Amino acid sequence: MADWIPLSQSSPRNMMVKKFSNTITLYRNSTKSVANAPRPLLVLFPWLGATPHVVERYRQIYYPYGFDILTVESNILHFLWPQYGLAYASNVLDLLQSEPLSSPPL
Repeated sequence: MADWIPLSQSSPRNMMVKKFSNTITLYRNSTKSVANAPRPLLVLFPWLGATPHVVERYRQIYYPYGFDILTVESNILHFLWPQYGLAYASNVLDLLQSEPLSSPPL
């Protein structure tokens, strides 16, 4: 797993990014949570073939509200060969149950 990296100049300044794989990325909102409550986690599943620009527009809807956003992209293999999709879904579920993603509300 990679270290936290600040987002580009065009993205909000209070966001950090961590890539778990080529298709799974966590965008962490670095603003303080309200009343010491954990920040909610939004799991975003973009549609097949969605461009990064369009997915970023959807993420920007939730940035101001303090959400951490886990973007889970899929590829055609996950749909054409169910064994790949099942293994991928299992990996995503394992990730959601691991630290630090297991504590925030979904």
